[in-house]
Amino acid sequence: MTLTLTLTLSLTLTLTRGAVLDDSFAQKLAGWVRAKGEEGRGLRILSSTQPAALAAASAVAGASATVTHQSALNPIFRGAVAPEHKEQLLASMGFHERFAGGGESFADLVRRLEPCLLEIEASMEPVLVLAHSGPCRALRAYFLNVAVEQCMG
Repeated sequence: MTLTLTLTLSLTLTLTRGAVLDDSFAQKLAGWVRAKGEEGRGLRILSSTQPAALAAASAVAGASATVTHQSALNPIFRGAVAPEHKEQLLASMGFHERFAGGGESFADLVRRLEPCLLEIEASMEPVLVLAHSGPCRALRAYFLNVAVEQCMG
């Protein structure tokens, strides 16, 4: 048996905190999946529980798609950090350093993603992950055999 892993990064979405996602992204993503021919192949969708990911998952899910919503794919919890300071902190934080006020570290995020990673590896059908950039970067680092610390800063 031959296993082929294909990483395709053809769509990029950037949202600021509190941004409202309209249906256009979800519809474009559904069109992209149809164009790739994955709609009828038993696509597996792993989605975070964030509203944008839920909307995209429901738009993409066809008759043969299996959708699983996992809070482990949610963004890193930043604790009590003010939004205007988060970018400065992200650039200077160590891998095991936690955000102030009960936040997570990048190491916590990676540990939280382990069940998702195992589910992706065990899947026999194509997998589409709909999540925030932090969890996606950590998963991508694993599959590309790159140190996660290099991808999270």
